[in-house]
Amino acid sequence: MDVSDVAEAVGKEQGGWYDEIKALSVDNGKWKSVPQANIGQCMVYRKDWFDEAGFKHFPETWDEFLEAGIKLKAKGHPFGMSMGHGFADNYSWLYPLLWSYGVTVMDKAGKKVALDTNETAKAVDYVRRLYKEACIDDCVGWLDPHNNKAFLTSQISCTNNAYSIMVSAKRDLPEMGKVIDHALNPKGPNGQRYHSLVPVTHGVFAYGPDPQAAKDFLRWTMDPKQFRPWIASGDMYFAPYLHAFDKAPEWDIEPRVKPYLKVLETGKLTSWPAPASRAHGTVINRWVVIDMFSKACLGAPTKTVVAEAVAQLKSIYG
Repeated sequence: MDVSDVAEAVGKEQGGWYDEIKALSVDNGKWKSVPQANIGQCMVYRKDWFDEAGFKHFPETWDEFLEAGIKLKAKGHPFGMSMGHGFADNYSWLYPLLWSYGVTVMDKAGKKVALDTNETAKAVDYVRRLYKEACIDDCVGWLDPHNNKAFLTSQISCTNNAYSIMVSAKRDLPEMGKVIDHALNPKGPNGQRYHSLVPVTHGVFAYGPDPQAAKDFLRWTMDPKQFRPWIASGDMYFAPYLHAFDKAPEWDIEPRVKPYLKVLETGKLTSWPAPASRAHGTVINRWVVIDMFSKACLGAPTKTVVAEAVAQLKSIYG
């Protein structure tokens, strides 16, 4: 049901909403859900091992990222970049990498497939090389728990994840927790860096027994009296889509998580620049773009995997 009154009141009270989240929650001028927060996805890495390999700062570009990965793998510390049928840790770096090559899956209107370009082929070739020269072998099939486990057991030196890895390390492996850090995704050939948003939003079913009570509850949970302590309790694991939190002291609880704030500035929905839609949901649920990359890593020719992805997209979007 329409929750515009709740969303607009919350936005007015807490600095306004980030524009990108409106593309998901607003339909035909009406708010259909109230955004709660973003589960940020950044590069998670072992700073001690990067330092030992000569990288005092996290790589700024994907080319530098590959260079670092090659050196770290040679030292027994490969990267572990998820490419299986998960729900976040695969999209969180493959889509931003694709965008940084100047490629989008669909056009802005969501009507025309935009994937069939030379830049897409270059992105696929890059990921294949990254996998072969810098990554642990089985990451091509990883689901979301696998990179966490591999990192926490010292099998890998870098992955893309929420900062749950550091939370677990600080709790269970305190010495490792001291040497974990986070960084933004590298920049691509177009000179830009991107991130994939993982939104948490709440709507109300109109057919429920008491939809007004549900709306009142949403309003209550988003009131600063409840919302700010709840957000702070997780060290900003959930990053609000509200500008009132851009310089909030809650981000200083654990300074190493501050890159997750920057994710909101460069973050896009996976449908970007097209609107979110049922067809896009099908693309995500069938892992069309993810499989394009993983198949290439397992030996399929670039032209073949791109053509297969394009054909699936055309079939899904009609």
